[in-house]
Amino acid sequence: TTIYPASRKQWYQRRVRGDVEEIIKRHDVSRLKRNSEDGYDYTKFNTFENIEKELHIIVEEYSDIARLDVMGTTHEGRNMYALRVTRDIGPEPTKPIVLIDAGIHAREWVSISTIMYIINQVVRNPDDDSLIKAFVDSYDFVFMPVLNPDGYVYTWTTDRLWRKNRAPNNNSRCIGVDLNRNWDYKWGGKGTSGNPCDIDFRGYSAFSEKETIAVRNWVDKQKSKVVLYINFHAYGQLWMTPYGYSTDTPSNEKEMLAYSRIAVNAIRKVRGTSYEYGPVYTTIYPASRKQWYQRRVRVSVLTGCEGRRKFSLLTLWSYRIKGKTVSSPQKRRSPR
Repeated sequence: TTIYPASRKQWYQRRVRGDVEEIIKRHDVSRLKRNSEDGYDYTKFNTFENIEKELHIIVEEYSDIARLDVMGTTHEGRNMYALRVTRDIGPEPTKPIVLIDAGIHAREWVSISTIMYIINQVVRNPDDDSLIKAFVDSYDFVFMPVLNPDGYVYTWTTDRLWRKNRAPNNNSRCIGVDLNRNWDYKWGGKGTSGNPCDIDFRGYSAFSEKETIAVRNWVDKQKSKVVLYINFHAYGQLWMTPYGYSTDTPSNEKEMLAYSRIAVNAIRKVRGTSYEYGPVYTTIYPASRKQWYQRRVRVSVLTGCEGRRKFSLLTLWSYRIKGKTVSSPQKRRSPR
């Protein structure tokens, strides 16, 4: 059955929400949660407080390769972090940047767990992987693990399926903006809503939110150095490339699809898990944030990953950078 863009998003939202709600009912999600006193556990979901603590522990223990910067603050005053990892680290990036982010949609806990797991593998490199060492020598890895801290905290305290940020909207009782719809490139197009009560409300204007402004300002400062951009979402087992606003294709679509094929094959080889790949617009539904990066930063390779359909931790990542493929081993706790 063909699902056309006009109805695909509604189908996906109904299917995803229904699936997740059923899983939450069947499983005691509280058992997966971590108390702030427990410390960070790489095999379970963690509070924002524990994520913050773990990021600070990492830069204290690995100060020779890791630096933590605050990009900005949220409506409720929480910090937005960018963790940079590279050999002989200095105050500013000097090498080509691999930019990876997650958690722009609050309820997508597994995206945050995924990026934290990647951080642990890159920084601590528990298997002493020579390829990871080579990457750290050659690139500035920049991780933005929680792009929506206020919304993420709200999913722990009040509404597990909350998606937007927590900023109030003028002349509306409804709270929050879908930060993934708040970017200025093709703002207000398909896949967005002008109704503040909708989960995909785009905001009253592009870059109306403190969170998207913080990311934009950081990227604008470093855009000449960014060579690869990956953002993690959940869930659907999809590995996606631009464009998201139409069926048009970028000039290097073949290159990005070739890299996507390498990524999904690596995942299948390690886990036996099947991922679909292709442009956002035809693979899932209309959205345009990745195009903002392509237009603003002129980065040639962009991809978005919708993690596993199961309500569990995605523990494998892979991508090709200048002819090299990285994939993670089994999940594990921090060696601390």
